[in-house]
Amino acid sequence: MSGIPQPTLQWYRNGLAVPGATNATFELPITSLTDNGALFKLIACNTISNTTYWATSSVASLTVSADTIPPELVGAESLGLTEIRIELSERITPATANEQFGITL
Repeated sequence: MSGIPQPTLQWYRNGLAVPGATNATFELPITSLTDNGALFKLIACNTISNTTYWATSSVASLTVSADTIPPELVGAESLGLTEIRIELSERITPATANEQFGITL
């Protein structure tokens, strides 16, 4: 984004300014199913000769889908009499390891 003076940018989520989201791009680090349907837009603002100009992007709707495909066992290796190392097709958390595989990490 360019201009003299350079425009200020602000991202909005469901009509509220996202704190610190003032770049040309915006990325959500983590999403959950509760984020489904969130509405995002960007507003650029510039003041020239004491007149303020605004440009608002189209509104984008976020779609978040549940991961319904469980991880698959890719490989396993014995590490002795009481331990094994398993490799799965995707990363899991300790909670999902117990829930899906009966494994305590």
